[in-house]
Amino acid sequence: MNETIKLNDFQLISNGDCINSCLHSVFDYFGYRCDDFALFLQSNPFSAYNQNDEPDEIFIDLLNQFKMINTWHEKKPAYEFFLTSIKGNYPIIVFLDTSCLFYDSVYQKNTGRRHCIIVHGVIPETQELLISDTHIRTDNSEICKFTGYIKFTDIKNCIYVSTALSPGNNIDDIIFDQNLVIKALKNSFNNGFFTSLRAFYEELNLIGELSCEEFEKKCVDYYYHISVARYIQFNYYLKDYYATTQLNLEITLLDQIIDSWEIIKHLLIKISIRKNKMQIIKVVEKINQSIDLSENFYYRIIEKNK
Repeated sequence: MNETIKLNDFQLISNGDCINSCLHSVFDYFGYRCDDFALFLQSNPFSAYNQNDEPDEIFIDLLNQFKMINTWHEKKPAYEFFLTSIKGNYPIIVFLDTSCLFYDSVYQKNTGRRHCIIVHGVIPETQELLISDTHIRTDNSEICKFTGYIKFTDIKNCIYVSTALSPGNNIDDIIFDQNLVIKALKNSFNNGFFTSLRAFYEELNLIGELSCEEFEKKCVDYYYHISVARYIQFNYYLKDYYATTQLNLEITLLDQIIDSWEIIKHLLIKISIRKNKMQIIKVVEKINQSIDLSENFYYRIIEKNK
């Protein structure tokens, strides 16, 4: 008879994006109070990485920013890593290529798509993992969820890194503070985020000449290295924040920024899956305008809060 080992009272929370959904679920399990926007701000929404940066190092760097947790990273984990962690009541966040995830057809079609799931149970006899994916984004940009078992052998070659987490010595709740917003906006300039976006715009003019396979890979690289979805999510949170302050002008401008980047995001996903190189013209037409709009808006907020 198979023995299923699960984390007791592990509740799933879906918010923001895949990494924040996983982190929020883990922090809730550890008993930390966690504001959604504050968590998102601390996990670096303005991630603009170089094309040569390895996905596992990007993920490890992000998790290491949270000093209230202990982390054990395994880049090529054996099954025993999952078994030992679950027996120790440590949830595991797995950062992987989605092509191995059987429960979503879009994932399987799109090799190179990066995603986070949680492992919170195991069946030792069959080496199956109980996983939860609280942030499945479909081809139509709807959000779905999945909880079920998957064989370790089916995903092990797709894993960039797996991280077991435990609470640190001191409870450190993640509470919203307006200064976190200003710090994040300043980081958008300091870490070269907008410079990376402009380089992205320039290169888009050239990728239509690539082969279909190279074209698909380049679109995926752009989507993840510029972190388009996380950047859009930041603006949604910022809009909600300004709604509480009744600053209607900021809300109107944020609606324009969000609409522009949503179009870009949807086009990047669809043209990479369908390898429709003609559609890249639509992305090029939108992106330079969107960069200018975003950059000017953020700069104005920073100046107001000096």
